[in-house]
Formats: sequence, structure tokens, C-alpha cells
Amino acid sequence: MNLNSEKKKIPFRIKFIIVSTVLTTVLWIGFDVYRALTTKPIPIVAPEILAPIDPTLDESLLNDLPNRVYLEDTPSIVRTNDALVEPEEVLPTPVPEASPGVQVQ
Repeated sequence: MNLNSEKKKIPFRIKFIIVSTVLTTVLWIGFDVYRALTTKPIPIVAPEILAPIDPTLDESLLNDLPNRVYLEDTPSIVRTNDALVEPEEVLPTPVPEASPGVQVQ
């Protein structure tokens, strides 16, 4: 009896499928471990933030909107503590001039 003659050869396609499956499994586990170690845990949120919002409108707030003071880009009058105050005059920033001994390019 010859032992070499009794061994059956595994076809290349079966070997390819086995190697591909093992490689895929190892990579999958490796990527899952990497993702588990690098992802940040979900933050714990306070219950009052998660509480549902009341969908009804507060009509008194809506009625007070026209009485509010809206600021423009350049306010001329500022209201503080129900007193009108004129804003201070803003002076422009001086532009530095070149000295006579230095040439500006």
C-alpha cells in the first residue's frame, strides 16, 4: 500500500473558497474590533432634554413680539432698563503712515 496514492487532492476551487472564507472572517473580526475601540460611546442625555415639547403656542409671547426692540446693523438708540441711551461715538482706527526714510512697494 502506497500512502501517497491513496491521498485525494483537493481541487483548486475548493482551496480558493476556504482561503477566501478564512481571510474574510479574520478581516471582518479585525475591523469590528477596530471599530469597537475607536467609536465614541453614545452620550447620556438628561431626561428633561429628552422630554417631549409642548406643541401649543403661547399667545401672550406672540402678542409681545411687536413690542420688542430689534437692533439694526448700526443702532442709533439702545434701550437698557427702559431708558433710552445714545451710543458712544465710534472713532475710526488711524491708518499708519510710512516714514520718510522707508520706501513702500
